[in-house]
Amino acid sequence: MTNFWYFLRFVTTDDEERKLVRPYPVEWEYLRRFDDTINEHKRAVCNKSRRLMISNHCMLRQLWHGMRAGCGVEGVPGVFKGGVFSIGEVEAQELMQKIEHPYYRLPAWMKARAPLKLDNTMKKEWGGGGQVQAFPLKRTGPRTFGFSEVFFDEMAYQEAVRGVWRGMIPTLGDQGVLIAVSTPNGKQNLFYDVWTNKKGRYKRFFRINYSDWAINPEHDQKWRDTMAESMTKQEVAAELEGAFVHHTGEPVWDTFELKTHTFNPAEDKIEFNPKAPIYIGWDLGYHFPAALIAQRNSDDQFVVFREVIGADLEFETFCEREVLPVCEHLYGPRNINTMEFFFVPPDGFAVQRKKSKSGTVNDVGDIQLVFKIAGQPRVNTRPSVEGVGTRDNEGPRIKEVRKLWRLRTDGRPGIIISETGCPNLIEGCQGSYCYPETGNTEIPDKNEAAHIQDALQSIVTGFNRMSTIDKKQTKKRHPKRRKRPTLPWQPR
Repeated sequence: MTNFWYFLRFVTTDDEERKLVRPYPVEWEYLRRFDDTINEHKRAVCNKSRRLMISNHCMLRQLWHGMRAGCGVEGVPGVFKGGVFSIGEVEAQELMQKIEHPYYRLPAWMKARAPLKLDNTMKKEWGGGGQVQAFPLKRTGPRTFGFSEVFFDEMAYQEAVRGVWRGMIPTLGDQGVLIAVSTPNGKQNLFYDVWTNKKGRYKRFFRINYSDWAINPEHDQKWRDTMAESMTKQEVAAELEGAFVHHTGEPVWDTFELKTHTFNPAEDKIEFNPKAPIYIGWDLGYHFPAALIAQRNSDDQFVVFREVIGADLEFETFCEREVLPVCEHLYGPRNINTMEFFFVPPDGFAVQRKKSKSGTVNDVGDIQLVFKIAGQPRVNTRPSVEGVGTRDNEGPRIKEVRKLWRLRTDGRPGIIISETGCPNLIEGCQGSYCYPETGNTEIPDKNEAAHIQDALQSIVTGFNRMSTIDKKQTKKRHPKRRKRPTLPWQPR
């Protein structure tokens, strides 16, 4: 009983998918890594997709601690108080069954050493002093129980979790263990705050991302397709891919596929080329600007490397402190032959000559000033397609980007996005950049996802416009020949 993985060799669990009882898969490596992480860091938040047995594993930890508490072995605590928190009462009872059923199927000698003293649907207590209790967080929950280990299951869906959290954190101490597990449910919940370390409040939490459905050895492409066939793309993104989508309407990019249109720079060996032209798309949102950095590769694809999003920043500060350091990091030693093209929405140029310091008035000038000081001899600020990019005329630029999601004759899309460098852009492509459910359903909803999406559209439409102008300028022009006058005796 002193070794958790030895104990698990005697455990059988209910396989809900196949409707049978099976031995616990102790050979699955990701479950061992998960457990080691919990033991090392004590505080962990796990963003997971469905059917990974993470909830089962957390409940079996509670079972093991409860059974061995008070056994008299050196290093084993005399008392263990486990807390399990779920969405509602039904869910709480189902979680406790993940303890109850495996316990009664254990060998008789194990149960004799740790007999159940109290056994009901919401609480288990063993003779040695260990206990586990479940709490539904529908409206309220405990605040001062002094738990040894706490497990929040589907935390993103729990209504009363914030109040419980405030009262529980001080009682855990340094040695108390807290595990928060959930599939994403948008951004308006505590799980998202902890996962993103909102305002630096959750620095101690170790983040575990098990959003890849294929991490389970038994889940192949056929399994994934079967699960996804009755889901929308947004539901697939949240349930199987771990995306924090928070939309209400239809997605703008309904043909976007995560595995087709994204790349991992380390695994796919796609690197930024400091000698190739750089295309930076800008969104001039008032105090919430955004920039996107891309290049064209040898396969004639847009390769989007990094996103930069400002929150409550003036545009000059955003350029100087946020965008410029990212560019310098990507460049490495700056190459004098490298050309930078800054694609700015037309409304930025329309107000460029005004003297006011508010809004987007001097945004183009700020780009030119900051990057010229940084050593770029020629700052190419260019508008995207004239008349395209305003709130009243978004259709044409969306149409241009939509073409890039399609697969070409070589089987590749016209654009690929870095998984590590552009998380917010990818989340918008998965569904948070969407059309509203009511009102003008032809104009995308102006939400948090729209800023970086506008920057992407500025790159595509600006590049297309630049290419069109360059083609026209490079056409060979023949000078008009002067018409020779006709003499009276010559036929006209």
